[in-house]
Amino acid sequence: MLLGVALVCGCGVPKTKGYTQTAMEEIENLEYDTAIESLNAAEEAGENPVLIARARGIASIGLTEYEDAVAYFLETLSYSDSKVDEDALADFNRALNLDSDNYDLRIEVAGKLFDAGYEQEGQQYLNDFLAEKERKLSDFDKGRIYFYMQDYESAKKCFEEARDDDDQNTVLFLGKTYELLGDYNYATSTYQNYLSKHPEAAVIYNQLGLSRLKSGDYTGAREAFTSGRSIENNGIDQTLSFNEIIAYEYSGNFSQARILMESYLKKYPDDEDAVREYEFLKSR
Repeated sequence: MLLGVALVCGCGVPKTKGYTQTAMEEIENLEYDTAIESLNAAEEAGENPVLIARARGIASIGLTEYEDAVAYFLETLSYSDSKVDEDALADFNRALNLDSDNYDLRIEVAGKLFDAGYEQEGQQYLNDFLAEKERKLSDFDKGRIYFYMQDYESAKKCFEEARDDDDQNTVLFLGKTYELLGDYNYATSTYQNYLSKHPEAAVIYNQLGLSRLKSGDYTGAREAFTSGRSIENNGIDQTLSFNEIIAYEYSGNFSQARILMESYLKKYPDDEDAVREYEFLKSR
């Protein structure tokens, strides 16, 4: 483990002055906690954010905090002007391989690669992973892989095999898959069936609302978002509130949408998307 990290640290890390360079020297000496402190100082000093994120990822490997390591490497990929993408991807794979049996992590990370615009890398990664682990994967895990690969028919088959009407994640992926296949009625019934047994599931209410929005049922969408918001400590109130406003907007009730958006922005003034949406609503 330590030998592997030492090799990672010496693998083409660009040099920079200041706290980041100090942190890399500390990583070379296996002083990972101290390196993290140096990198925090580097961030405060305004040093190169790409190099900071990559160094944090390497330090996280040394601390065996693999999920954090992957998150930091994904952060380096999010910078469009990054000149260390190939190195970051190499480190990213090292972090995953050190925790190769953590299937949840590896599948979710592949999805984040797609989200970050690395479709080709994500596709290749999932193809390789599926070929390597297919016999060991559950139907649910295989379904997620096909889902991220945008093979929704195969994903549907796997999720149906794995179907558990009491498992929120399975229901969520199954419903989303039917949405992407254009079958909003079946998706809606999947969510409603789950909510009849688990009325506290705000995440499912939100997805139900989104599904209804896509199908043109704006009143039903608004009702779903409102029901989700009525759940105490739902954990996603900002998302539900914004989506409720969008439902009013889609239904043509711009005045109510504008009133709700004004209230929303008092609670979440830093939401740039909401600020732009409010400017649009004021013009209606």
